[in-house]
Amino acid sequence: MSPYETSGASHETITKQVFQGIGKPHEGPWFRTEDGCSVDDLSADRHPAQYEADEGLISAVNVAMLLNKPLLLTGSPGCGKSDLAERVAWELQCGPVLRFEAQSLSEANDLFYRFDLVGRMAESRIRSDAGIFQHKGYSAGHLSDPTHPAHFVEFGPLGKAIFRAGAKPNGRDEAKQELFEYLRRKIVGNDNEFKQQRSVVLIDEIDKASRDFPNDLLNGIDRMEFKIRELDNLLVRTPEKSTCLHPIVVITSNLERDLPAPFLRRCAFYHIPDPTRERMARIVRLRIFPDREDLRDGEIPGFYRQLLECFFDYREQHGRGQAYEAGTTELLDVAQVLLRQGVADEATVASERVLVKQAIALMAKHPEDAQRLSRFLDTWQPTRL
Repeated sequence: MSPYETSGASHETITKQVFQGIGKPHEGPWFRTEDGCSVDDLSADRHPAQYEADEGLISAVNVAMLLNKPLLLTGSPGCGKSDLAERVAWELQCGPVLRFEAQSLSEANDLFYRFDLVGRMAESRIRSDAGIFQHKGYSAGHLSDPTHPAHFVEFGPLGKAIFRAGAKPNGRDEAKQELFEYLRRKIVGNDNEFKQQRSVVLIDEIDKASRDFPNDLLNGIDRMEFKIRELDNLLVRTPEKSTCLHPIVVITSNLERDLPAPFLRRCAFYHIPDPTRERMARIVRLRIFPDREDLRDGEIPGFYRQLLECFFDYREQHGRGQAYEAGTTELLDVAQVLLRQGVADEATVASERVLVKQAIALMAKHPEDAQRLSRFLDTWQPTRL
């Protein structure tokens, strides 16, 4: 059995899955990383149980799942685009999010696999120099050969997701079946009781990748298949889409550049709006005070309500003039710091002005922004109850 499997993640229940995006549908473990270690405390820092999606985002996720399309998310930095993937993976019990952080040199094929050519060449050189290629048990062209190319294939997030969905070899070639099984074990382990499992794949900040990257993804994401050139073009593909094991692909963009139309046509899309004051209060309640049973839904202590009002007042007055406009992440960081410094619920921003100003480094990312924010805090007074 996969180390990430939990009750309710079987093939039979996957066909009935609907993303709720709110509340705590179960108390199952959250896998923060791919190492198999789980987090069972729902109040742990950044636990997906503390994430709440709006109605439009919930609908977008379910539409993307129904049509097996990638979901392209846009929005301001820190608005929760990447956290959505964690929420989907935890809520639908899909194991850890399989992450791919796009970079300027990223190639689409990296999402599926990479071949360590340098490593193979080094291994061949070492063994050639030592004269041990003829050692008993080695067979050229067979998996017993330490320089066989299969040993140097490293799978990316989509490659892993396709194998976990139950990919099977094409044809009856025994050598290819053995090779395929070896590759499968590299991902899912040696357990013969492995069950098919749906995965969540996050392609983060696609804007950072090369201009050709989105278009190069088209066929691979649409068909959920890829060929390993170094293994005689071995074909790896997901089962039929009707099995509902097609990976859930979330792609984030900060709108730093336009994405090509052919790519957009293959995606579901949702723009996460900046939160309103009341929605921000709910976010603060869920993220900063997840275990405060004395607080009603959406209610936060008086000091943090004032802090939130101060944040919005400053952004409304000076947002457009800032070199960097602080967002949800920055406000949560400031609230977390002040909570850990022991600021009382009944305190005010005025009474804790010194501590609040010490947290400017989390909000202002430019010298002029820091000076402007400091002057604002010197005179700010709450105007809302």
